[in-house]
Amino acid sequence: MVLQLPKLLDDGCVLQAGATIHIWGAGDPGRGVLVRLDGKDRTTRVGDDGSWSVPYGPIKAGGPYDLTVRYEDGTECISRQCYAGEVFLCSGQSNMELPMAWVRADYPLEWDREPDPLLRQYKAIPDCDFNGPRSDHDHASWQGCDAETLGDFSALAYFF
Repeated sequence: MVLQLPKLLDDGCVLQAGATIHIWGAGDPGRGVLVRLDGKDRTTRVGDDGSWSVPYGPIKAGGPYDLTVRYEDGTECISRQCYAGEVFLCSGQSNMELPMAWVRADYPLEWDREPDPLLRQYKAIPDCDFNGPRSDHDHASWQGCDAETLGDFSALAYFF
């Protein structure tokens, strides 16, 4: 199995500052994994089910921080840049999915603001699998906020 991180930990992800967090992923059962975040190393072994997890923290708000995950023998390596800050989970139905593009006429000045790449949104596209739980999102990504991406932001989450 290829060493993996979930989409939630892709480039530009935001980790909760000031709290213990977990970095997790998947790989070959029994293999050693080395994780480096903010210059601190943690090691673990991939479990029989193919998953692994290591605790970190707390980390200070800021970034970007380099996150590197590799097998201990160095055969595979994943590198990401991530930030640490306040993380809010905004979940719901149509009220949360209402995009800023739909309220642009009511809030035109929001598009004139300076870009804020540290205001970030992770948006997962809903998808169902009736055969059982999924290990990751199929379609999801992190975005910083600027005039080009603002229209895709959840309006409720943006103003929150």
